[in-house]
Amino acid sequence: IAAADTFFLATAAPGRGVDASHRGGGPGFVTATADRLAWADAPGNAMFLSLGNLAVDPAAGILVIDWSTGATLQLTGRAEVEWRGPDHRTIHFTVDEVRETRPG
Repeated sequence: IAAADTFFLATAAPGRGVDASHRGGGPGFVTATADRLAWADAPGNAMFLSLGNLAVDPAAGILVIDWSTGATLQLTGRAEVEWRGPDHRTIHFTVDEVRETRPG
């Protein structure tokens, strides 16, 4: 995770559907502890699909791909948004389950 420069965030809202969104930055833009991840959320298309979904349902999934090996890391858990201003927010993701897949 520390070397990742991108991942995909999956969220859902009951009765409204699901969303999968790209999150990216330089390697290290995600900080990780034993069971939590955090990243600064950058303004995107201003539709707030992921953040809106998290406001009504904190369940979320993360997919990290190692583009050089094809390995994937799938995380499920709960996310919350820490609002620090209109364009300044941090997402805190608590990991419930981890699945790693390596090619071959």
